[in-house]
Amino acid sequence: MAKTTQRNIEAIYPLAPMQEGMLFHTLMAPRDGLYITELSCTLDGPFDSERLLAAFRHTLERHPALRTGFVWEKVEKPVQVVFREVDTVPFELVDVAHLDDDAQRHEIDQRIETSRQQGFDLKQAPLLRLMVFRVAAERHRLHWHLHHLVIDGWSLPIVLRDLFRSYLGAPAEPVPRPYRDYITWLKEQDEVAGERYWRELLAGFTAPTPLGVDRPVTAGGGRAEARARLTVEEMARVRAFAASRHITVNTVFQGAWAYLLSRLSGQSDVVFGTTVSGRPASLPGVESIVGLFLNTLPMRVEIDAATTVSDWLRELQSQQVGSRELEHVPLVSIQRSSEVPSGQTLFDSLLVFENTPIDQATDSLPSEISLHDLETGGHGNYPLMILGVPEGDSLLIRAKYDTARFDAISVEVLAEQLRAVMVALTTENELGDLALDATRPRHLELPRLDQPIQLEPQVPVAAQVRRFIEQTPDATAVAQGETSWSYRQ
Repeated sequence: MAKTTQRNIEAIYPLAPMQEGMLFHTLMAPRDGLYITELSCTLDGPFDSERLLAAFRHTLERHPALRTGFVWEKVEKPVQVVFREVDTVPFELVDVAHLDDDAQRHEIDQRIETSRQQGFDLKQAPLLRLMVFRVAAERHRLHWHLHHLVIDGWSLPIVLRDLFRSYLGAPAEPVPRPYRDYITWLKEQDEVAGERYWRELLAGFTAPTPLGVDRPVTAGGGRAEARARLTVEEMARVRAFAASRHITVNTVFQGAWAYLLSRLSGQSDVVFGTTVSGRPASLPGVESIVGLFLNTLPMRVEIDAATTVSDWLRELQSQQVGSRELEHVPLVSIQRSSEVPSGQTLFDSLLVFENTPIDQATDSLPSEISLHDLETGGHGNYPLMILGVPEGDSLLIRAKYDTARFDAISVEVLAEQLRAVMVALTTENELGDLALDATRPRHLELPRLDQPIQLEPQVPVAAQVRRFIEQTPDATAVAQGETSWSYRQ
């Protein structure tokens, strides 16, 4: 922890708008685990805990954001306080090598969950915690808990790289710019021009796009997750299609969700949230700054059945490029300037395509050290958050949802539908003629554009799923090798 004395304070400055929102939500629900970012990896090779702890301290010294706490009481507006030194570094070494595999996993999971529930005292620095589990003689599992207030996904490989460069005694790189330089840059931007751009983009949009598969809010909700996966062959098809049309895989991912959301809501004009890195190209050295730059922005998409997939996706990508110079505008300002009534959100679904260069952190390690199985995680505050996570040559779709709003079956079906739409978009068809693969287990065929799905809010989702199956009894339900069984069978 850092001593809160005048001599130990390095800087005091305002919060970025995204930080203000995160701080508010965290204080409103301190035990929900919102905005706790997780990073874990496996380290193979010789290990020295004292040397790693020293490297940990050195990494904190390099990055002021990691020595930052927050003050919101008895001040006009919340501020962040950077401390010069941190006395106590939250570092724990746990030996589980004597346990069998199942017992190891149980012990590690228990300790990680305890750390997650512990949360952070936001006034104290650092807002991070590192646990190292010794699982074998020369194998260790590292697990970080970090608060999103001081770090974003792009910052994670910077921190990891600096940690292991210091651990291995590599020459120090130039000291990066402090996060407060970004706050200064933000204050210099034209807020009026930014709000005008987003107001014009959202003109005529007056209510959040309904998700179509959720239900009235119930008490006692939590967070859960459903998954689907594009196979290596499917992902290769998506990548080849995107490259030939000069668009990104992220654009295909966004287009698939826009199409699916249109079908679920019955609306041809939809809005959902997307995340952007938020790192301005006009700020020199921004790529090496550790801090929170991430921003959440609305994406408005119109679905015209007569438009070809290629033209539609190119237009979608063009919209992203056009908004890049104004992606720093805070969501609260965008919402305030929109026509959506105060008290309502702009959107209930958030789309995240993970392109964080996390593997770059391992590029410079010597042969005797191996860092692998890198994983990141965490929860936001949106009812439905859908992540596209490249994993080797495939793509994992992770649908994180609020159990007070959704049941497991509906989100499992939704994730599988999104996979099918991504594959279906790799054609030159018009949007109204997409042919969707209905061969996977639990997949429900989507109607054509002129036949929007009509879900009944008061009817249990399981009953509606059963009704859909009854309408398509000959669709393939299960396949093994060359043998398949229909729903009727």
